[in-house]
Parts: sequence; C-alpha cells; structure tokens
Amino acid sequence: MSNPVKKKKNQVKPIAKPYLKGNVLSRLSVVRGIKLWLYPLIFILINLFIGAAFSFDGLPILRIPLNLILILFTIFLVFNNGQNTGYGDITLAEIMYNHQQEGKPVSPKDLDRCYHPLKGVVTALIGYLPFLILALIYALTAQKQQYSLPALPSWLSSYENQSAIMAPLAYYQTTETLTAGAILRVVMRLMLFPYINLAGSRNTEMMLLVDRLSPVALFLPFLGYILGYLLGRNSRAMVHGSIAAADRKRRRKTRQQQRKPRNKTELI
Repeated sequence: MSNPVKKKKNQVKPIAKPYLKGNVLSRLSVVRGIKLWLYPLIFILINLFIGAAFSFDGLPILRIPLNLILILFTIFLVFNNGQNTGYGDITLAEIMYNHQQEGKPVSPKDLDRCYHPLKGVVTALIGYLPFLILALIYALTAQKQQYSLPALPSWLSSYENQSAIMAPLAYYQTTETLTAGAILRVVMRLMLFPYINLAGSRNTEMMLLVDRLSPVALFLPFLGYILGYLLGRNSRAMVHGSIAAADRKRRRKTRQQQRKPRNKTELI
C-alpha cells in the first residue's frame, strides 16, 4: 500500500512569480481576436463531415454522446489556443518584470505582449463580436421549421389547363426565392450542427430552442479561450514548481551522498 504522506511530499506545488502587467487593449489583442474568426469556419468544415455523420435520428443513446464529444472537442481547440497564448504572455511578463527591476527599459511592444488577466476576455470578445451580431439576428428571426412539399411529378403537366385538377395543387407550384435570411439560416445551422443533432432533426420545438440559444452556443468556444488564457498563468506556475521540486530533490540527494560514510581502505 502506498504511503499518503510520501504522495503529498512528491506533489508539485505551483509557484507564481511576480510579473509585469501588460496592456489590456492593444493592436495585438485585436489581431488575436481576428485570428479567432478562423475557428468557427474550421468548425463548419468539421460539421460538414463529422457532424453530418452524427446526424442520424435513431439511437439517441449513441447520437447524444457523440455530438457532446464533438462540442467539447471544438471548445478544447480554442481552450488550448488560449492556454498556450496565456503561457507565452506570462513568461514574457516575468522576464519584463525582471528587466524593470534591473532598471532596463520595457518597450511598448513588449508591454502589449505581457500578460494581463483581462486580455483573454478582450481578445475573445473581439473574436466573438461578428458572430454575436449574426447569432442575435438569427435568434430573433428564427421560426419553427415547416415541412415543404415535394415537386409535382412531370406527368401532371398534361393537366395544366384543367383548373379542377390543378387548382387544389397550386401550392406545389410556389417557389421560394433565395433571401439573406435563408443564407443566414444555412450558415448558422452549419455552425450549430452538433447542437441541432442533440435536439434531433424531427424535434421542431427543440430545434427552435437551439436557434433561440444560438448566441450562447456560439460563445462557448470563446469562453474556452478565456478560461484557457487564465490557466496559462497556472501552467507557468506549475513549471516553476516542477523546477523547484527537481532542485530540492537534487540538493537532498547531494546531502545524502555527503553524509554517507566512506569505506576506509587498509594499506598492506
């Protein structure tokens, strides 16, 4: 049985070092936010292939977990980006803090790259803004999906002059024009594909609810970026803790070797 005291001693404790806080809003934050626009476009491509494969209506016990995994995967991608960015910023911020303590100048460009807890929030909001506008328009104008009738068979064309037959079938002759709302609906449905699959394509009430909650659904990956950026500092603290733990272990091993009695050799 393992000793719990030994496990506690071997546990790495994070060490947070002082850092120089950077600018919350800068050109770099805007550039990073614009780069986040690529993720929803990547998700559309993922949904076209993987999401379409998970869109079967049967077996909800299989469909729901698969689409939940797909949603978590998309959030993790942006979360990982935020964590790596936060780790890089806090690393530079620690270096710039040491430079400042040594009396060395810190350039505005370096200050823009330094870590700030709110920088991840600003970057995520810049990236989310255009999709928020589209999602709000879509959520406010979304309607319950109606069933559309198929086209009439070609053999009925010979009865076009007979009003008694064609009048009841006039609904079939109506054509829908391609509008900006229809294009927006297609784009939003592609971005919301996993959530639509969770609801089920035949459940019109749940699909309408997903449409209404589209601003929240599209914000989840950007929320992942914010959390990842904040955890970047914790990742850096864990690195410092690991280095300190390795140094303590090395010094302890050195002391033990120094205390170990040496064997005396006899001269013959």
